[in-house]
Amino acid sequence: MRPFRPDDAFRLSQLLNDKIFAENTCRIPYPYEEHTARVWIATQQEAFLQGDELSLAVALKNGGPLIGATGVMHFNDPVKVPELGFWIGREYWGRGYCTEAAQALLDYVFSAYPVTEIQAHHFVHNAASGRVMRKLGMAYLGRFQRFIEGHLNRDAQIEVYSIRRAAG
Repeated sequence: MRPFRPDDAFRLSQLLNDKIFAENTCRIPYPYEEHTARVWIATQQEAFLQGDELSLAVALKNGGPLIGATGVMHFNDPVKVPELGFWIGREYWGRGYCTEAAQALLDYVFSAYPVTEIQAHHFVHNAASGRVMRKLGMAYLGRFQRFIEGHLNRDAQIEVYSIRRAAG
């Protein structure tokens, strides 16, 4: 994992501009143009400094290509419960990359910030994301109706999970 760089914009738009991928992802707009990627990347340092969002690029080892991302929103907000997110480009699904990256990010956030709980959610039809959440040790909290921003801008059924900082 690494910070996003301006030269990731083209690859980011390639991975995210996939209709099947978009149907399984809660917050990422579709279509996803390269300009959108450039603007989003440019906001990430300030979002991190404000404690709003820590988003990291997931790339294959040894300088390999960008294949996805993982992040935590509201990681430094004393009122909101931080929220974990992750995605991997469709051609890389089913290889354990989401679990590996999300676990590393959870470990980091729990060790570096006074966070006691992190939640995550997925669309009910995206069972693969639920499997990742369970592999991370997250507990199932239930199914809810929630307004989803982005390409949907409507209510959708989601399943919510939570994990607490280990004692000690």
